[in-house]
Amino acid sequence: MLKIRRMNEQNAERLHHLYIEIEPETDDLIFEPGEAGLNTLTNVLKDSDQCRSAFFIAEQDNTDIGFAAIIGHSAIKMNRLAHVIIAVRKEWREHGYGRKLLVEAEKWATDNHFFRLEASIADDNRAALLLFGTSDYHVEGIRQSALFIDDLPKNAFYMAKLIKENLSDRARMKG
Repeated sequence: MLKIRRMNEQNAERLHHLYIEIEPETDDLIFEPGEAGLNTLTNVLKDSDQCRSAFFIAEQDNTDIGFAAIIGHSAIKMNRLAHVIIAVRKEWREHGYGRKLLVEAEKWATDNHFFRLEASIADDNRAALLLFGTSDYHVEGIRQSALFIDDLPKNAFYMAKLIKENLSDRARMKG
């Protein structure tokens, strides 16, 4: 049975281990290869509440299979905007786990009054483009040479989704 749990700094070692396993399998992660050390992830998880961010880990049959990160902005004008990252280990893909992680991240975003979610997807990552595209994210543009993978520039699709109920609440509060 799939379990999705929110991570905190006590779970940093667990997240670090999973991150190291997933890192060689995808180009769309937060950090450069080797940059996500245990201390870095501990600090990120420690500061997640103040940074309006959350990290979730998916576990199936006592195996960590993927994670979701939702990273909010701290600037007042942008504090209802967050960046979403989903990563699932290769052997667990195509079973709907990425979608379940995305749903959990979006639920947290809704509960925390975010109204815009963004994702930056490498232009050749068809699985992620399909996941986000079928989850009401829309391509807003192409970020030319946004990623550097194997020392080569790579384009990324800039995708976004509006959480309409939170956007409506914000408009009512202003009006």
